[in-house]
Amino acid sequence: MIAKGEPGFSEASIVVASLAGEASLDRCVASIISNDSGADIIVPTTMDHAAAARIQSRYPGVRFIHAPKGTSVFVLRSLGIAACKGGIIALTEDHCVVAPNWLDALKESIRRGYDAVGGPLDNGLDLKYYDWALYFTEYSRFIPPAPEGPTDVLTGANVAYRSETLMKYRHIWGVALHENELHDALVADGRKLGMDGRAWAKSFLQMPIGAAMSHLYSGGRQFGGYRASRSTLSQNIFWVMASAGIPFALLGRIISRVALRRRDWLVKLALSLPFIVCLLAAWCGGELAGYVSGLVPGRPFKSGGGLN
Repeated sequence: MIAKGEPGFSEASIVVASLAGEASLDRCVASIISNDSGADIIVPTTMDHAAAARIQSRYPGVRFIHAPKGTSVFVLRSLGIAACKGGIIALTEDHCVVAPNWLDALKESIRRGYDAVGGPLDNGLDLKYYDWALYFTEYSRFIPPAPEGPTDVLTGANVAYRSETLMKYRHIWGVALHENELHDALVADGRKLGMDGRAWAKSFLQMPIGAAMSHLYSGGRQFGGYRASRSTLSQNIFWVMASAGIPFALLGRIISRVALRRRDWLVKLALSLPFIVCLLAAWCGGELAGYVSGLVPGRPFKSGGGLN
């Protein structure tokens, strides 16, 4: 990360974590370029060099960072941030398409005093009820119109930070950036997080159900382990005993968010419920495993995946 005043410094950098393939990345980068922002664009990716070269031939200003197959989105984010030149660093993922004024809105909110700011994340797919289930499970917190103003929850698929803020918390994101861990630390230190409805993006996330369940299990285990690492033994025992109710609580939150913000989606929600239940079961199984790991004396918490 380059400091202000050093050679190569720019006003803003954008990190696009890339796992979804060439077509998705092309669509994402095209939407970023349409912002006409002049931002430094970094793509940490697991795609092969030939596909990356084709993208770079269409968008010569894009910088690629190649990572081994199997590298997680959380590690890709960290690799990208470490290579940034901007005073403001925005993160998205290659399954997303951003609004025409996306970066300007994020920069304006940062200048108003936020240390981190994000926007809502809409669903760009209306193909199958499974696609809706995956969207509801991953991103129901960010269904537009998301509440404007101060918040303590932002998604790593649509967020921007002051670079100096990130530098102060490098011990948290240096290996892998998990937004729940970073944002908890920011909020605990009195840092300001905000939601700006103008900075919207659309997700075209597609993932086979087996891969999605594996991802969510890992995310649940990370979350459970992270919570366990911050809890007492008696609190961890409580979380283990309460785990049977977690799927119902999460499903209730999804239903409530859809009912409050997008009542026109209620039919899609109802028809996608069988898939949502499967996905939530995977997350909750992982969360329980994370809590159980917290009962093992001396076992250190290791950061893993995460549900946005």
